[in-house]
Amino acid sequence: MDAQFDAMIDWFKDHPEVLTHSEDVIVRSARRYERYGGDHTPPTFHGIYFLVHSGEIVYVGKTESIGSRLAAHWLRKKFDSYWCFGDVPYEWLEYIENLYIMRILPRLNRAPFVRAPNEPPRLREITDKLQEIALAHFCS
Repeated sequence: MDAQFDAMIDWFKDHPEVLTHSEDVIVRSARRYERYGGDHTPPTFHGIYFLVHSGEIVYVGKTESIGSRLAAHWLRKKFDSYWCFGDVPYEWLEYIENLYIMRILPRLNRAPFVRAPNEPPRLREITDKLQEIALAHFCS
């Protein structure tokens, strides 16, 4: 395994909480989304976000700006609330997104086992390793 892969895996071992958010916690913690106005402005940092509709996670995504991405989704996807997190190196978001898509299987995401043309190298291998780290965290 190469040094970049090892560094990524070590980071996730030190931050397993990024990999272990449960569906129940995500849905219960989701914030109501109001495109205009409201008393909450979505964050502008990069990260992973979950679209929730009627108590179900319907989509998982990654983005450079969560607030901008939510506004874009509002036009095409039906959701009433969202939950998100950041504080993850940007270049690793794809792997975390894939892990949550495989775990939750949201109905608006593409099938996680279909190889996308722009899929990052070793996506499946790295996702499997992240799943091992998450399981080890749950079992400890």
